[in-house]
Amino acid sequence: MKNNKEQTIDYESSIRKSNELSMAKLNHGLTLNQMQLLAYAIYSTQKDSKRNIFNKASFEQKFGLGEYRTEHANEDTKKLYELGFATVNLEEDEFDYLRVFQRITYKKGIFSFKWADDMLPHILELKDNYVMTDLSIAAKFKSSFSWTLYEYLKAHYGYWHKELSKKSLMRLFGIENVKSYQSNTSLLKTKALNLAIDEINQYTEFEVWYKRNKIRTKDNGISNTLVYRKA
Repeated sequence: MKNNKEQTIDYESSIRKSNELSMAKLNHGLTLNQMQLLAYAIYSTQKDSKRNIFNKASFEQKFGLGEYRTEHANEDTKKLYELGFATVNLEEDEFDYLRVFQRITYKKGIFSFKWADDMLPHILELKDNYVMTDLSIAAKFKSSFSWTLYEYLKAHYGYWHKELSKKSLMRLFGIENVKSYQSNTSLLKTKALNLAIDEINQYTEFEVWYKRNKIRTKDNGISNTLVYRKA
């Protein structure tokens, strides 16, 4: 059953990623600004794959940022340069670990970057099995948790619910080592899950809610069934 929201996607403002890349939790541990910077690098490449360059002012404008200082750019770029992802299928006795960037340079307000060769098929010349994210929608998020959950839902297209234990939810949000969330489930819901759901329901094509299951999981945490419908 679809919800009653109107689905309006700005294709000119959207990025596409392969299903493998979308499922790889590439945003794991990134701040909201770092997620935005990575998304804008993909966006710039998909607009002009020969240049791989953009200026800081256009990035700030795209996401409605205030002053994005050089020290912020340095910190965020360092984090992006460390990114990698993997495709793992132990049942088939295979796995593959890939780097995202070969090089990222910033000089006087201009970002330039070189993607790792193995990364390019996941963002260019995508014909089937890709996930599209409208940056004009994602730019409205004030929380990195919202962006993470939104991409998780889009990567699981065709499902209408997903069951997540507390540990799985914390791993999804990249906060599995935060002691306050480990010991206080109410805090996890208030500061992460509920915040993400509220923003997704307000700004996106999804309608999301969850219900608490009565059966405990193997890791002794109460699981939650995340229910969602797309416009």
